[in-house]
Amino acid sequence: SRVGKVLKKIIAKKGDLIYLPRGTIHTARALDSDSVHITFSTYQRHSVYDFLSVAANRIIDAAAPFEINLRKGIPIAYRAAGIDKKNTLRKQISTAIRAVADALEQSSEEYSMELDHAISTSSDEFTIDFMKNRLPPFTDGNIKKNETDQSMLTKKPIAMFEEISIINPSFIHFFTVDEEEVDAAENEPGQQTEGKILRIFSCVNNDRSAHMLGEEAPSESGDISINAEQECIDFLARLVSSYPSFVQVNSDILLKFAAVLDECSLIRRK
Repeated sequence: SRVGKVLKKIIAKKGDLIYLPRGTIHTARALDSDSVHITFSTYQRHSVYDFLSVAANRIIDAAAPFEINLRKGIPIAYRAAGIDKKNTLRKQISTAIRAVADALEQSSEEYSMELDHAISTSSDEFTIDFMKNRLPPFTDGNIKKNETDQSMLTKKPIAMFEEISIINPSFIHFFTVDEEEVDAAENEPGQQTEGKILRIFSCVNNDRSAHMLGEEAPSESGDISINAEQECIDFLARLVSSYPSFVQVNSDILLKFAAVLDECSLIRRK
């Protein structure tokens, strides 16, 4: 009774495949004899709840300066025996949440920009976690990830005007941050950065031995963080948007950048 009315009963026969959308409550049992079924679950921890567990605090922080309902004090001694203030607190919470929900759909330009930044930042964090801890190692016949050390040493460097292509964009995520947004702890004392910091994440270096076992990948796994020229950022965006086509490396800056991507097994070469 807690899960509602049964919508459908299916008798699965040997070799049958049944697809159930995420969140579908279901149960299976054998009929006349013992039976075994295998369940494959994709996009683990990829629900609205999982995203909000990352984004909720940022959204509330972004909304607080604009929403007086978030800044109001809660009832004094609301937990005291005999004082019915718990319902008042619940009403305050629902009013504040409703105000934030309305703002997510329609708000002033400044308010909207703050909310967009909170969601965008959370989206990056959520995607990085998915990329590094949910996906198995990326494999591609064009990327010889298991090359021997010797073959890696003799690998030809990328040449000027060579054409390259990015690996499947589904397995790579990148974004830029301003230098002042980068935690000072990431830099050596006295080290100065200029312009944009380009951060690239992929599942190329994921370790299958720990995949989906509750262990998180090392922070440096599949993580590239470089001070990049705008030309490099635009070039990477072009590689992603033009996939699976090849793009020509046609400048000294791009040549160095392509070498970094190649070293990290993020591109395909003809």
